[in-house]
Amino acid sequence: MKHLSLEAENEGLKQLLKNGIIYINYWSTDCDGCSSANNTSFQDMESLEKWIKNSYENDEGAWGWDYATKDTLIEEAPRGYWGM
Repeated sequence: MKHLSLEAENEGLKQLLKNGIIYINYWSTDCDGCSSANNTSFQDMESLEKWIKNSYENDEGAWGWDYATKDTLIEEAPRGYWGM
């Protein structure tokens, strides 16, 4: 099952051609209300697709991702809880 639009797939392929790597920033909020933001990278589109599929299947709350560059990678410690 594909989880990337044609536009998103094209952007990933552009990054691979330009940089030889795909950089991703992602953020999530789990079922307890804790949120975090981090980054990861992929060597190929297949690995990115698998990561997205696993993220959809294992999410406990809201989450999202976006392409990044080496200079725009984010990383934040988990924070918060319900009722905060």
